[in-house]
Amino acid sequence: MSKIFMACKEFANKFPNCSNGFIMCGLTGLGKTHLSLAIASEVISKGFTVIYSTSSEITRNMADRYFGHSTNSDVDYLNLIVESDLFILDDLGAEFDSSFNKSAIFDIFNSRTPLNRPTIINTNLYPEQLQARYGERVASRIFSTLDTFSFIGVDNRFRIGKKQ
Repeated sequence: MSKIFMACKEFANKFPNCSNGFIMCGLTGLGKTHLSLAIASEVISKGFTVIYSTSSEITRNMADRYFGHSTNSDVDYLNLIVESDLFILDDLGAEFDSSFNKSAIFDIFNSRTPLNRPTIINTNLYPEQLQARYGERVASRIFSTLDTFSFIGVDNRFRIGKKQ
């Protein structure tokens, strides 16, 4: 875990001259979101744009806009994501499993990858589970461009709660 922490710290310190990003896989409560938000804070402090969203939120917003249910019809969520200096997608795999959502996730990575814009993904799923859920096209784009960090340990929320 200390190697992952150091890699994330280096990523934030060197931004934008860093890797294309990474995917953090592991069970809940291991610090993936906390670490992502710390990186976002450092990147923002340097004057760069960061979009942070859960997969459920971004796919819901994209679907609402696409199907005309949105009150924010002027907002092009895909373009905001593509143009951001850093995109953090939290909780990939927690969104409703639908062909539209899979397509939206594909569009995000298909649009950001050629631009070499860094992306951080947090998920409770492991690589085999992600490939089974999203298919070869999405898995290929994620795992060919992003480093994979596997989080192990005990849910910090339980551990912290027991100390009180």
